[in-house]
Amino acid sequence: GRRFRQARGGQRGRGPRYADDTPAPGNEDARIWNDVSACLTEDWYVDGTEITVSVDGGEVTLAGVVENRAEKRLAEDCADRRARGD
Repeated sequence: GRRFRQARGGQRGRGPRYADDTPAPGNEDARIWNDVSACLTEDWYVDGTEITVSVDGGEVTLAGVVENRAEKRLAEDCADRRARGD
């Protein structure tokens, strides 16, 4: 739809930056962090290189800069789906 027309394509493989507070492996926050990061990396319309993902107690926070509102919403949707386990 409209969101895809506004977003630049060809961003697959451009994942988020690693944060200093990346969760330790083996806990639920780490699983969520890995899932969200993978989703942002694999998305064709989100350039995740300027996005930092952090997870605390299952709550995902995205910080950074994206090109436009459509890309912002796609990143948020990706994080929301993965945090729920979809």
